[in-house]
Amino acid sequence: MQPEIDVDATRLERNFLATSSCGICGKASLKALATLPYARLPDGFVVSASSIHDLPEKLRQAQTVFDRTGGLHAAALFDRDGRLHDLREDVGRHNAVDKLIGRQFLDRLVPLSNRTIPHPAR
Repeated sequence: MQPEIDVDATRLERNFLATSSCGICGKASLKALATLPYARLPDGFVVSASSIHDLPEKLRQAQTVFDRTGGLHAAALFDRDGRLHDLREDVGRHNAVDKLIGRQFLDRLVPLSNRTIPHPAR
């Protein structure tokens, strides 16, 4: 730094709120969700109830990094028959989803109207 240069550090301050929340995180009740905007998806993509129940375990079984570390979240894309198409892991669940969708975008596989992302087992 040069002593003859006067810098006004207050002009460099940034004061704003940013969130990476999905919009559901932090809601105290189901009533609070009613204020979220949503659009009904078109009919067409249907996943059987039995497949839906199997997906969290399939997701967990595919987590190779979690097996080694015991501490990562994951997001995965499955088709209507419960076949795994891609999986990404990260320290944050939202980051894993971002990685997953980003990879699909870069591979030109969007839109993903024939895929589902299951919620992981707890």
